[in-house]
Amino acid sequence: LVQGPPGTGKTRLLAEMLRVLCSASCRIALSAFTHRAIDNVLFALRRLDRDLPIVKVGNAGGNAAALADAAIRSASVRQFQPPRSGIVAGTSFAFARLTVDLPCHYAVFDEAGQIPIPHAIAGMLRSRRWLFFGDHQPIVEDEFYEYVGTETTEQKYLVPFVMWDNYEHRAEDAGTISVNFMASRLLDLTGVQKPAY
Repeated sequence: LVQGPPGTGKTRLLAEMLRVLCSASCRIALSAFTHRAIDNVLFALRRLDRDLPIVKVGNAGGNAAALADAAIRSASVRQFQPPRSGIVAGTSFAFARLTVDLPCHYAVFDEAGQIPIPHAIAGMLRSRRWLFFGDHQPIVEDEFYEYVGTETTEQKYLVPFVMWDNYEHRAEDAGTISVNFMASRLLDLTGVQKPAY
């Protein structure tokens, strides 16, 4: 689970993580509730890696020409040949209509707070490992924070996080960590080899 306010680099972090996982021959199911959210991640990923296999299944949305220009292949849910590794992206509805078996190493959800749990299940069934990215709090009026007792404006933006898996790891408190170092920490915990830079 990666949460943070808008503009903190979640999409950049997501694109970097996807690139590193795919470089380890992983096939990733990427989903979001909207085409806009999916396309933002795909374009950010394409800027990082021009050769990574990326397929968007289902409706291309309003960005069909831009996706084609970025060498992002569009495919029908009925005539879809999954890549051995790379990104298979689509809305929850596209994953629910896929007619092919699509086991993935990870299922990743962007703007996860917008996806109703029943809709997320279609993507979650593609893998046993899930990554969720989204805003950590809704946009509400300051009166709400006064009502719940937030002492300072800065406290609204402190986000606790938990990294959880099905394996036995020693619990540890990472203290305060910047989003700039969260990807590196997550890759260390998952055992994925990081590039030299």
